[in-house]
Amino acid sequence: MGVLVNLWTQVRRTLNLVNGGTGNTEGWSTAVIKECWNRTGSTIALNTLVKLTNAYNDPRVTPCNATSDKVLGVVVGYWDPDDPNTLIQADAPDVTRVAVMTHGTVRVLVTGTATRGQYAFPSTTSGAASSSATIGAGAFGVFQGSATTGNTAIVTLTGTQGQGVGSSTTFGTPAIVLGTAAAAGSIAEAIRRDATIVAFDATTPAALTLGGSGAVGAAAVAARRDHGHAVTGALDALSDVTAPSPVSGDVLTWTGAAWVNQSPGDAAFIWRPLMDGAVPGTIILDGTTGEAIMAYGPA
Repeated sequence: MGVLVNLWTQVRRTLNLVNGGTGNTEGWSTAVIKECWNRTGSTIALNTLVKLTNAYNDPRVTPCNATSDKVLGVVVGYWDPDDPNTLIQADAPDVTRVAVMTHGTVRVLVTGTATRGQYAFPSTTSGAASSSATIGAGAFGVFQGSATTGNTAIVTLTGTQGQGVGSSTTFGTPAIVLGTAAAAGSIAEAIRRDATIVAFDATTPAALTLGGSGAVGAAAVAARRDHGHAVTGALDALSDVTAPSPVSGDVLTWTGAAWVNQSPGDAAFIWRPLMDGAVPGTIILDGTTGEAIMAYGPA
């Protein structure tokens, strides 16, 4: 029957690789540690935040000194090829080879104030990290302890090479417009779930006019279902009237509000051709058009 061992609290010295450990004197239970070449020409102190050279494919490292640096990890010692049992010496590295932890939990030099639970960022202070409560591009880990300038704090590295722990999302004012064609858009911003888009406006619909022409329109907003159009213009000719379901013998009459067709018995006033009183049975015609002149009067 096996015995469980807590590698974080119960291992006091070195648990070798052959025994299931990491072969280092700090007792790291899980970590990714890379061997890198020291580019500075001098020793790099423990707990120093480092980056690769600007070429990024050069394995040599140098301390971070800008907030835009892509973090590789933290110096935890150096590799000792002469000691097969303890591969990593937890001491200030020599000037050639450096042991850098890229994933795991380690101490890092702090500038300003590091606060437990906040995100870790590279700073302008050589080899030191700072913290922020807001995640963003450049975050390389999360602080598990607090510290002030010149001290160290425990940080959990994510190995994101400075890209951020799920880089920050930028939100913008929704620009979704109503249109006649779908489009992917190009703005690299997200929309919050309680955002509002413009679907309507406060513009009164255009008035409808008799004899007016239709138009497609250009406004990128929709009409409300209870909207209304003003109707302008007056009936100025009989051609403006359409009699609903006329019956043979109906007459056109004015009700005081609208022109309607009615049966002769219901029509109090009707339109009829104007008759020439001097010549019985003769209709008076328009001298220009030759059309009958209509008269409106009692039925």
